[in-house]
Amino acid sequence: MEKTYIVVVLIIGALTIIAIIAGPILAVQAQKWIEKLTRRKELKRSIFQVLMTTRGTPLDPDRIKALNMIDIAFSAKSEKDKKVRDAWRLYFDQLHDVPRDYQAPDYKTKMDNWNTRSSDVGIDMLHVMAQALNYDFDKVLIKRGAYVPEAHGFDQLSKLFLRDSLANLFLGKASLPIRIVEEPTEEVKPEAIKKPDTQEKPEKEANSH
Repeated sequence: MEKTYIVVVLIIGALTIIAIIAGPILAVQAQKWIEKLTRRKELKRSIFQVLMTTRGTPLDPDRIKALNMIDIAFSAKSEKDKKVRDAWRLYFDQLHDVPRDYQAPDYKTKMDNWNTRSSDVGIDMLHVMAQALNYDFDKVLIKRGAYVPEAHGFDQLSKLFLRDSLANLFLGKASLPIRIVEEPTEEVKPEAIKKPDTQEKPEKEANSH
């Protein structure tokens, strides 16, 4: 009985020593793990906030940067992160499917359809992200809740068109139209021609005599 008691005391003592030594180490590791999860969650929220505030300006540099960080922030093996990555890949493919035949007669129609489709797929992606981050946003709110001045959107589209047009010009895919206009020549009327003044000459000759 005494041996059993001694063994129990030794075990308790050993466990106490292990707890004293390992306790702070485990606490530090747990703290690091919690901080890592917190940073990743904050990164996800930051990306979502940027994408929400720039959903009406697709060419915004901050939006492009946020899109490229999705695979990093939502890299966990959870089902929610996987749905976000899948939605992002669909949006990525849609963005790269932009019409490039600028001289086609139906180019404007194709661009309008592409813009509409890109907006819808982008909204689907934001809706999936909102669900993953426990935001109570529906697709209607995401689509209609953004305010973008019309002039700002037109300015971005104009810059995109100008950039692509110049690129095609330098790559030899487009030509620069040139129009030669001849300047009209003015007809000189006979009465506009000034006749030499011959009346002053006799007076000068008379004075010389």
